[in-house]
Amino acid sequence: MSAEEHVRAGRLVAIIRVPRLTPDDAIALTEVLVDSGVRALEFTLTSRGALAAVAAAVATAKDRATVGAGTVLAEDDVRAAADAGAQFVVSPNVSPPVIRRAEELGLLALPGAYTPTEILTAVDSGARLVKLFPAQPAGVTYLRALLGPLPDVGFVPTGGVGLADVPGFLEAGAVAVALGSSLVKSTGDLDGLRLRARGAVQAACRSGDAH
Repeated sequence: MSAEEHVRAGRLVAIIRVPRLTPDDAIALTEVLVDSGVRALEFTLTSRGALAAVAAAVATAKDRATVGAGTVLAEDDVRAAADAGAQFVVSPNVSPPVIRRAEELGLLALPGAYTPTEILTAVDSGARLVKLFPAQPAGVTYLRALLGPLPDVGFVPTGGVGLADVPGFLEAGAVAVALGSSLVKSTGDLDGLRLRARGAVQAACRSGDAH
């Protein structure tokens, strides 16, 4: 299954953004998230040790989930992510060179865009999914407004999105929702993470059943 298929099928992306990560941290987090039903995991490059964490997560997840790198700002970052085994890259902005480089290396690109111009620039550059960022405070109302003229764009709202927001965004037409600190608060508290992940997965499944 491709990275895009995992994102669309699971309808959730777990963002792991912590100050520092070890491979053991990545393995533990991945096991909890994947066992809870999360199908896409993003390790941000702002975390120390992120690339080693990506490699460890890929080996742990195997074909059960897709693993990517976040905060990818340059073409060199795309190459480093690919070398670590990442299957997708996420950016907070629209960088056509980053999108094209990802596609060249066989990675799914999720560029961050907010305005219609940014969104269409991302799509015209080859992005198959677009990270709607920041998704809050405009929220579901803004997503619905965008989907009126842009019904074929696969939006993944990110930024300020809480667990309680998952159903609303999905029912409004998002293909998936990305959760950061509202889901993964630290490398500890794995029991709490498991509860939050299961709740998010259940909410995403219920929203999917409604379509």
